[in-house]
Amino acid sequence: MGKRHDEAQRTRQKLIEAIKALKKEKEYRDIRIEEITEKAAVAKGTFYVYFKRKEDLIAAAAYDRFDVFKQESLEERGGIETRIGSFLQKSAEFIEDDSLDMAQQWLRSGVAPLEEDSLVSEKLQYDLGVIEEYIRHAIAASVLCKSTPIEELALQIVSQYYGTLCLWCVSCGKISMKQLIGTFCSQHLAKLFEEYRQTNDKKDGRKRRKAE
Repeated sequence: MGKRHDEAQRTRQKLIEAIKALKKEKEYRDIRIEEITEKAAVAKGTFYVYFKRKEDLIAAAAYDRFDVFKQESLEERGGIETRIGSFLQKSAEFIEDDSLDMAQQWLRSGVAPLEEDSLVSEKLQYDLGVIEEYIRHAIAASVLCKSTPIEELALQIVSQYYGTLCLWCVSCGKISMKQLIGTFCSQHLAKLFEEYRQTNDKKDGRKRRKAE
């Protein structure tokens, strides 16, 4: 069972590496599944054992990068806004530099999804989970107070992230996602956490004790 699982993981990774290599040669829309399987040195039918369609493979390849950004950002020195800002900016840079066409297709599938299309909803849950994890880390480190509304703040941040993605897509790249995210991170992100910082919580406690 273990060997079969390891072999399956290796085959899946071959497909992911194949589409990454092909992306250097052409746009995603021009890559055919036959080219992917040929590059990965597997049978065409093998592709459908792991992925329903090409877009699923593209998403899997992207997740590899987002996981790297997540880990790198967790190791950043600085406050929670530095770590979340790092993840958002690295993600925005990767998306914008990767393919406008792919992002537009991805966005289109989210607005008018197929019956069983879960790509966009899966990415949304992934992004919310990443931001929530950063906030939980900050609470555990006593940077933010325990009453910090984790889900509410994560939703606000991810809404901004997806909003900039939409603007970049509908403007056909004329409005830069990287610039918008950079502005949000430098000017607004820290303010979202201001009232939940432990220092403020302690100050409020001292004020209440003095009043008593």
